[in-house]
Amino acid sequence: MHSQAISLPLAKAGMCAVIGSTASVAMASESVSFRISRNAEDLAETIHALSHRLVRLEQRLAALELQLDRSAEQDPQEISSLDNVERLLTDCRHLLEMDPGSSSPMA
Repeated sequence: MHSQAISLPLAKAGMCAVIGSTASVAMASESVSFRISRNAEDLAETIHALSHRLVRLEQRLAALELQLDRSAEQDPQEISSLDNVERLLTDCRHLLEMDPGSSSPMA
């Protein structure tokens, strides 16, 4: 009951107090300090892993962008080649449709 009488006025002031032996306070603060240190280490490892993952993703993105740029450069050549192939196929079809005895295509 004594601790309630002491902590109540402190609680009204927006403060709190721990009443007990100094040994338990020292052990509690060491425990809290250890947990804070451990959490900080965990966060540091997580940030490090995320940073490496971000770097790998950025490198992969750059490689994909380079590949896309290269394929965009090849497209005009491929389109030209495909146009030539299409013209050759059309010419072949016209030749196959022609009657050997006449020079006009069959209807």
